[in-house]
Amino acid sequence: MRRGALIAASFVVVLALAGCGSEGTKQPVAQTVVGTIKQESPGKSVFLNQGCGACHTYTPAGPDASGQIGPDLDKLADYAKQAKQPLDAFVRESIIDPNKYVGKQCPPSGKTQCPKSVMPQSYKSLPASDLTALVDFLTKPQG
Repeated sequence: MRRGALIAASFVVVLALAGCGSEGTKQPVAQTVVGTIKQESPGKSVFLNQGCGACHTYTPAGPDASGQIGPDLDKLADYAKQAKQPLDAFVRESIIDPNKYVGKQCPPSGKTQCPKSVMPQSYKSLPASDLTALVDFLTKPQG
């Protein structure tokens, strides 16, 4: 009986030792990744944090950008064309000096031209990286 118990105990020890170590242990790891995670544009954060959507409509910024005070930013390319300026330069200058290109771009308020001095002049003091990110967000396709 003692011999049987010794054999059984030895068998249990061998089985336990066979399972030790990381060899033979598998971790579940996906072979493929389905879908992607879209990275938010840094300029979108600047747009939202600066409160631009309170005055401007801009579809890529989402539902928080439905303001009716300033120009509809979905039409920036048209405004740049009216000003005879390249889009990037027009947008940058319009942020830094909002009175430079005041045109017939107000929302349906009955006005034929946007009034000057409505947009704060403080955006010219944005950090250069924020200004560039904001211009990129407003001028490049968001997809």
